[in-house]
Amino acid sequence: METLSRRNRWAHGLRSAVFMGAMALGLAACGESINPFSKDVIEVGCPAIGALKEAEELTRFRDGPGRDLTDVRFEARIGRTVGKCKVTQSKLLAEVNAGIELFAERGPALDRAVEPLEYFIAIQAPNGEIATRQSFTVDVDFSKGLQEIRKVDYLTFEIPNATAANLRGYKVYFGIQMTKPEWDYALQARSGRR
Repeated sequence: METLSRRNRWAHGLRSAVFMGAMALGLAACGESINPFSKDVIEVGCPAIGALKEAEELTRFRDGPGRDLTDVRFEARIGRTVGKCKVTQSKLLAEVNAGIELFAERGPALDRAVEPLEYFIAIQAPNGEIATRQSFTVDVDFSKGLQEIRKVDYLTFEIPNATAANLRGYKVYFGIQMTKPEWDYALQARSGRR
């Protein structure tokens, strides 16, 4: 009886060793696909990217007190915003490639062929604070006599201390940079449409 028991233990041990060896070979064959940390740079879903509602439309008037349709130099609005993100895990750094689509329409008071249009990007951290804000300028070129212009601008920026998990807690806002009177006019126009 004792020999049989030893044989069973030895056979059980052999089966376990063979099974563990097969599992190890199977996992090795899977390679990097089973472990997301085997790659240092991974593509991840971006945080919410969109236009700040209060700053997505602009009416720029000519200088002076007039504020009717004949005083409009141009109007601009944000179209689509897009993004593609990746995280470098060893550095806890996210790289965001973002794009913004802008439309501008000529107004009756336009007196130049090319108008500068400034927009901003603001990154809101998961705690609600603005982590960073930066402005960019694009030229809106009406020189070919077009009534409406479409402009697409791309930029790349980084978010420090980011992981694939906490990146979802950030928010990225685009907006059109405005003067205080333009901001007030935009808010008044928005509230009048409701």
